[in-house]
Amino acid sequence: MPIIEQLASSLGKRDEAPNIALAQKIVISNDKNAVVELVTLLDHKKVDVFSDVIKVLYEIGERKPELIAEHYHVFKACTTHKNKRMIWGAFTAIQSFAHLKTKRIFNDLPELIKASNCDSVIAKDNLMKAMVKVAADKTFTDDVCVLLLEQLSASPNNQFPMYSELVLPVIIAKTKKQFRDVLEQRVSTLEKESQKNRILKVMKKLS
Repeated sequence: MPIIEQLASSLGKRDEAPNIALAQKIVISNDKNAVVELVTLLDHKKVDVFSDVIKVLYEIGERKPELIAEHYHVFKACTTHKNKRMIWGAFTAIQSFAHLKTKRIFNDLPELIKASNCDSVIAKDNLMKAMVKVAADKTFTDDVCVLLLEQLSASPNNQFPMYSELVLPVIIAKTKKQFRDVLEQRVSTLEKESQKNRILKVMKKLS
């Protein structure tokens, strides 16, 4: 059965169960041809179709990132799509295999950062996760840590604790003071005690 006929929208389903089941099937069979077919459907005219497709692809990425990593250039192009679901879906896919494409993603970070500023929390969250994976590659740690701290400083209060926790494992001596300064400056501006407590725990681990 063609891939398009196995999508939730083609089956008349309103939930994501068929898309997740398709992703699992492709992962189990290591079906690279199916992945190629899915990637070509990202250009489909119908919103329901390409929305299902990006869902299947990032579900594959979550389970077996190497199956979709070679299509990075397609996902990058999707980060500037006019449809917001496509944008955050593309960032979700990219973060799943960021550890496999550190050099490519590092070189594209200015464009990816710009694309993530689309009023989508999911896009920004996944950009941060991808950047942390790139920063874990020692070749890029110094430069990416600086960029991570810039993103952290500009993040909204709701995201600040999670981003701080994400960034902590890759912080190096060179940026440790700057990281601490950002935490100290922001902790008093947080509205919720739970947010403040999370930051205080990060600061304690930083000591």
